[in-house]
Amino acid sequence: MHDVDDALKEMFSSAKIVAIHNAPLQEKLFLRCLLSVFSKSGIEEATLSDIWRQHSSLCRLQGFTVPSVGQLSSICDSLGSCRLLVVEPSRLGMQRRIRLNLNHDDLVFGLKDSSI
Repeated sequence: MHDVDDALKEMFSSAKIVAIHNAPLQEKLFLRCLLSVFSKSGIEEATLSDIWRQHSSLCRLQGFTVPSVGQLSSICDSLGSCRLLVVEPSRLGMQRRIRLNLNHDDLVFGLKDSSI
């Protein structure tokens, strides 16, 4: 039975899932908002402005400080540098498109135990 438990832990401990578990609160909020925007639009691509609207609403609802556009862009760049997201160049500003670079289910699993 111990071997089965070890195999299950190994299956659900990919580097991307561990990165999501260890991400700061604002990055987790960003990822949760990204999932929400995907769900509302029906396509797995969003602009930074779409995510900012959702993110600021969620922060206000949860009582967190709403990050500025520059801070949100930095959060997006950080997640992109971890290879969790595919992000267009920042010269496009709020209209740059963002896509997941991991399986949707892995992201949901990685955020599952979060307190947000």
